[in-house]
Amino acid sequence: MKIKVACPLCNKEASGDIPDDMGKKKGLSDGQTVTIPCPDCLNSKMVGAVAGATANVSSTWLKDITGLTAQVEATRKYHKNKLVKDKEVKPMLFAIKGEELHMFMLDSVLDDKDKAEACIKAILEETEPDSYFMVTEAWQGTKLDVMPAQDPDRKEILLVFGQQRGAPGIMDYTPFTKFDGEIRFTGPSNMVGSTEMQGRFINLLPSE
Repeated sequence: MKIKVACPLCNKEASGDIPDDMGKKKGLSDGQTVTIPCPDCLNSKMVGAVAGATANVSSTWLKDITGLTAQVEATRKYHKNKLVKDKEVKPMLFAIKGEELHMFMLDSVLDDKDKAEACIKAILEETEPDSYFMVTEAWQGTKLDVMPAQDPDRKEILLVFGQQRGAPGIMDYTPFTKFDGEIRFTGPSNMVGSTEMQGRFINLLPSE
């Protein structure tokens, strides 16, 4: 089976052959284009949460934190502090495998949802994590029939989504405003289950 591989980060393309049974197992067809980050981009974009290519969980804000709910709360607390200090939170994906923590910076692809989805799925397939977390600033709409970007009453939120393998995920959001160069939180944090929510970046690990 011949396929084409396109990297969404550097736009490089390559063609190659894979065994038919492997392609069918992955749901591919002959001549299909697959969008995944190339090895060079993976190596350059995956950095440790502290310094280095990989961080040990015990050296991060998740030290001694177990259970998805507690990990989401710790991730939110850490990034609330970063938001106040840095006035922004870069969109990031954290993948945890055992005691290893990988971080993937999504700011170069998040404007293109197709590319972002392909990158996140590729990272999760590459790292085979026990759990993952996504952190980003986002808009929350106030009207069901209007997209948040077109809603004049939309709210800015700090969004944290987390999922452990074998279970549905948890979404946590905290409203805030940027006023006169300062960050002001305008309401309490809200944590909800994601079993009934839909989205490209939600529940990407097997839940059973």
